[in-house]
This record gives sequence, C-alpha cells and structure tokens, in this order.
Amino acid sequence: MERKHNPGLYLILLLLCIAVICSAGCSQTATVYTFTEDDNGKTFNVGMDDIVKVSLFSNPTTGYEWNVDTTGNLVITNVEFISDSAEGMIGAGRVQEWTLAANAPGTYEFNAVYKRSWEDTDADMSYQLTLIFQ
Repeated sequence: MERKHNPGLYLILLLLCIAVICSAGCSQTATVYTFTEDDNGKTFNVGMDDIVKVSLFSNPTTGYEWNVDTTGNLVITNVEFISDSAEGMIGAGRVQEWTLAANAPGTYEFNAVYKRSWEDTDADMSYQLTLIFQ
C-alpha cells in the first residue's frame, strides 16, 4: 500500500516552525536605562542590545557645557537637549541627553566635565559612569 503525501500538511508544519523560530528571536526586548546625576561614580551591567542614556542638567546660556569623553568601543549615537521649562523662557536650564552604544562587549567609561572653556575644571562638576556591556 502506497502512502500519499499531503503537501498542505508540509506547508502548515513549515509555517509553524518559522513562527516558533521568529517568536523565540523576537521575544527579547531591549531595556532602556537612563542614568542621571544620582548615578555618578557608579558601575552598571547592561546588555549589548539595551538602550543606554545619560541625562544631565545643562544650561549652555551661562557658558557652561559638558565636555564628554568615552573609552574603548563606547560610542555616542545621539545627543539632544530636552527642555523642562515653559516654552519661551530664555536662559532656562534643560537636560542634555546622550545615547550610548558599545561596538563590542566590555567595560567602558563615560566621563564628563561641566565647565566653561575659559575656566579651570572644578572637581565637583565632573561625572563618571562605568558600563559593563555583556
């Protein structure tokens, strides 16, 4: 007795396998980490796919600005200013936010000094964050 193959059944099994593989790969979502002044001097573990942001108060109208440096494969992918004051308030402070990513797993530092370019650095106006990308 010869068995007949049902091509529809094979198609259903194939689609089911594809759905299982896709859902396994898509089930992991990136975590968003936002580090602030409260995290100065601390070390954190983050995943390679996580979204890492550093948000620090800034008021460039006073001449102060954050001078940022990163180590190793840590790169700044975006910088933006976020206003927390009413629109139209000239000279009001805001938050400066850096989005970071690592090109490879490892331990990296985000270092920043808040200063005027014509003045000496004040040690109290520095920020250091160590990130371990896994």
